[in-house]
Amino acid sequence: MKLITVLIFTISLIFSATLFAGDKHNLRNYQNAQQALVIKNAQQAARLVKNRRGGKILKVSRKKHNGRLGYRVKFIKKDGRIRSVLVDAHSGKIR
Repeated sequence: MKLITVLIFTISLIFSATLFAGDKHNLRNYQNAQQALVIKNAQQAARLVKNRRGGKILKVSRKKHNGRLGYRVKFIKKDGRIRSVLVDAHSGKIR
């Protein structure tokens, strides 16, 4: 009986260590991906569009376009026209 208890404990310990190592690896990948981004959040995307295109920002939403992270920024120009652009988070380019 003691042998079974020790065996179960050892297996659960090994399994826990494997899961923890996987979480640590995923966290490192997430941190590296965040560092590679030029635009890291919706506020930066809104500020970029406002500075380059002018007008008032109406809405910013996070989107994926062709597998790349980006932000859809909807804004109203001074002449009253509503426009929507995509800001590529990796390059900072506005499309």
